[in-house]
Amino acid sequence: MSELMVTPQYTPNPRSMKFVLSQNVMNEGKATFTTPEQAQDLVMVQELLKLPMVEQVYLFENTVTVTQEEDEWDTLAQMVKAVLITRMPLHNPNIDI
Repeated sequence: MSELMVTPQYTPNPRSMKFVLSQNVMNEGKATFTTPEQAQDLVMVQELLKLPMVEQVYLFENTVTVTQEEDEWDTLAQMVKAVLITRMPLHNPNIDI
């Protein structure tokens, strides 16, 4: 499998950042999670929701949009990217929500 590329992109909402991946996080549909419990067996989403200040994770095709309590992304963006890179190899994009 090729190396995962993750490109952060700012959104019109300063509390949200979109992370565009070189692989799909969902093959069909879209999903929004606000608690680790909602993510059930999706370890990547659970880990993202456990990061400080993260309120919501939205998955669609090859994008993960993270919404946080604040609008400061310097540290959190690096933490999100690290979770995506380490957990994506174990992630199944055939999510049945």
